[in-house]
Formats: sequence, structure tokens, C-alpha cells
Amino acid sequence: MAFGKKKGVKSVENVETPVDRLRRRFKPSTELPAVRGVKVGIYANPKVGKTHFSLTAPLPIFVIDTEGSAKMISKYFDEERQSQIYIDEIIQWVGKKKGKFDIVGSLKSMEESIDTITDVILLSEKGADELSEEEKERMIIEPGVTGTIVIDSGTDMWDWLSTWLELEGATKFNKSDNSMNRTEWGKANKKYADFMYLLLRCNWNVIWTFRARPVIDARGADVGITQARYQKNTPFWLECLFELVQDGMGNKMIYRGGRFGLVGKIPDLKDPDWPALVKHLEKYSGIKIG
Repeated sequence: MAFGKKKGVKSVENVETPVDRLRRRFKPSTELPAVRGVKVGIYANPKVGKTHFSLTAPLPIFVIDTEGSAKMISKYFDEERQSQIYIDEIIQWVGKKKGKFDIVGSLKSMEESIDTITDVILLSEKGADELSEEEKERMIIEPGVTGTIVIDSGTDMWDWLSTWLELEGATKFNKSDNSMNRTEWGKANKKYADFMYLLLRCNWNVIWTFRARPVIDARGADVGITQARYQKNTPFWLECLFELVQDGMGNKMIYRGGRFGLVGKIPDLKDPDWPALVKHLEKYSGIKIG
């Protein structure tokens, strides 16, 4: 009689059954952790408070600034908060007197900035035990901290990509009038999606600001409402979209859709900041935000 296990035969105790795999892969929603890192879009007319709201989000805050306004607006906050607001003014200038806006160079600067900050965030999420001593000394983000990335503005991100396509990216043109072939827009859409997925790969809060534009009917008349100026697929990447409007001496935030409930379910929020918005969403959606 042979004793022990036959070669090549797995122990019954170690075999994972289909039920085991199901339990390992799927968890009841009640056991899942709170939502960590909310992806928010805000659109508004100029000077309503998009950037100011963004700088009330959890620290540290990394602002990719296309408008040159974040530095000035950060001065409204106390020095302790200012010291944890990091700003990359990515606009590039060319020419003898640096007087010409370099859109392609600015776009490359944006790509490098997004790639750098998301790489460092992913490194910080490894935990202190997994970091080398050199990495710990150079790290400006504490492991486990959930801060905020601000893209100010997302409208510029798409506008610059559109210009890049016309200046550099497009290679197919119509013979009749030398206009760009419409299929070339796929290149700009792909680069935009690449930017979005870079930002979505970390568990931090991400805020995109967008400029508002009036809605025009078929006759060219202003219908009295506004929409966000962004690439058409942007809402699919956002967890919530808000419009910020002037309201007397202050402003208010209007929920325009997302994963926190149907439009009309979330009431307007008067004079919002980030802590107030989180409480507001938790109260009316029932979703816990970590």
C-alpha cells in the first residue's frame, strides 16, 4: 500500500471551488469601504468661485493651473493651508520676448504634470513599510493621505488638444479643400481619455473646473441656460457634475447629474465649500464618503 499523496494530484482541501471564487471576487456592498476620492466637475461663468471652492478641498492640493489664477486666490486662505497648496503654472511661452503662447508646449507640460503627480500618489499609497529610506526622505505626501488634484481648467485641456490636432496631430486631409478629415478627431479624443485615466488611477479627490457656455437653439437664440464646455464624453468619467452660479452676494452649487442620485434629488447648496459639499451629498444620497 502506498502512503502519501500521488504526484500531480491536488489535495481536496486546497482546491478552490466555483463558490469559493465567487465569494473571493464579489462582496456585499455593505462590506465595501466608503467612497474614497471623489471625482467632481464644476462649471460656471467667470469669477463665480470655481477655483476658490477647489482650494477648500482636502490637503495637500496639487493644482495644474492653465489660467494663472490659483496663486492669487490661494492668498485668501491662512498660511498653514497655503503651505500645502502646490501649484504648477503650466503655460509655456515662446518667441524672442516670450510673448507668444505655446499651446503644444503647454499641453506637453500638462501631460508631464499629471503623470508626475499621479506617479507620486501611487507611490505614497504603497505604505511606509514598502518605501525605501530615500523615497521616505523625498516624499512630500504622507502615505495613506487622501488629498486633491485640481485641473483648472478642464476646458483648456480640451481646447488645447483641439488646437494640437490642427497644428501637429492631424495627418489626413480632404483633397477638395485641404480641411482636416473628421476621423482625425479620434486622436484628440484618445489623448483626452489618456489624461482622464491617468487622473482616475489614484484614489485621491479630483476636481475639474470648466467654463460655462450659453445654450443656443436652432434659430441662434440664447435659451437662457448654460452648459459646461468640455469634451463630449467627460460626464462619463465624473462622479458628479455641478453648476456654480451667482446667488445674491454669494453663490450656490446646483447638482447637474452623476452617481449620487437623479437630478432634482440633490438640493442646491448655498455658499459651498468642500466639507459642506461632502455632508450634503452624504445626507441626500446615503453614500458614505471617506
